[in-house]
Amino acid sequence: RAYHSSTRLSNLLCLVSNAVAAKGRAHLNSTLHATTPPTEAAAALGSTLRACGTLKALYFEYRSAAFEERPDRPWPTPQVFRPLDMFLERCHDQLHVSRTAAQYETLHGVELGGQS
Repeated sequence: RAYHSSTRLSNLLCLVSNAVAAKGRAHLNSTLHATTPPTEAAAALGSTLRACGTLKALYFEYRSAAFEERPDRPWPTPQVFRPLDMFLERCHDQLHVSRTAAQYETLHGVELGGQS
């Protein structure tokens, strides 16, 4: 089967992006636990975000190259990445929480107040 039609390419990209999101979730589920230090959680989230971002970057790179070569056959719009984008948004939110927790963790030994 050839994937030169827009519908087939959209379906293929949807399957690939869903598989990448599933692998990212599996990686995070195996890495992150309630006792995971925030710095380790941030590192795991960062690597997942980079891997998922690479897929989208490659798609846009090849989409541009294909459009230059064959402008009469446009590639599908990035709507195929909607589930992946939702996953990435949740990862970004969790990364923000992890970084904030890491910053508060550095305040563990700080004592506020004057003389007692």
